[in-house]
Amino acid sequence: MKRFMIAFVVTMMLAPIFLAAEDILLYREAKLLQREKQYTEAISAYKKFLEKFPAIQESSEAHYNIGVCYVRLKDYDNAINEFNVLVKEFPEKKKAVDAYMQLGSLYSSKKKQYPEALQMYKTVLEKYPDSPKSADAQFAIGGCYEKMKDKDNAIAAYKKFIETYPDSKKIERAQEKLSKIQAQNIKKSSSQKKGKSIKKSKDVPSKKVRESKSSADAENREEACLEESEE
Repeated sequence: MKRFMIAFVVTMMLAPIFLAAEDILLYREAKLLQREKQYTEAISAYKKFLEKFPAIQESSEAHYNIGVCYVRLKDYDNAINEFNVLVKEFPEKKKAVDAYMQLGSLYSSKKKQYPEALQMYKTVLEKYPDSPKSADAQFAIGGCYEKMKDKDNAIAAYKKFIETYPDSKKIERAQEKLSKIQAQNIKKSSSQKKGKSIKKSKDVPSKKVRESKSSADAENREEACLEESEE
């Protein structure tokens, strides 16, 4: 009886592996459909796979690929939903980082919801600081602040990127963006000072105007004296 129980437990533990191997053709079929740009059919195939194997290694990849297929179909709401399922159910899997990056991109470029995009990129830095995607996340944070017209935070984000990821392929772009924003700030500050100077000069009468007014006042006083003497 004891041997039977041990055999039963081992069989149950190994069952998902055998099932995954048995139905691996279904997963391969879904990937093939995706490569052939038959995205609707690929989504259906991935979903059939997930019905049978909701929690194995390939499950997180299936969810990710479904999200990508929705992006290709420009169905961004369903793509966001699928990526959210992945990060919620498989936070420790490698594809979770990719899903957060996809969410950030979708919120930023497609939905124009920059605060939400920022949250996705910041989550990558907080949860997966050693991920190769962390540099891209930090760079994207600067881009989000730029789109939000928050130049101070954009400058801070790009400076942090340059300091933290000096070997990144995007280092030159970050330096260019940083220089551009700083130049805009200097130009804006200069324009504001010039505007204040012009306003101040308008408020204070010029020397000629003051002299002319003084001369006119003197003439008026002289005429008054003449009128008094004639009387």
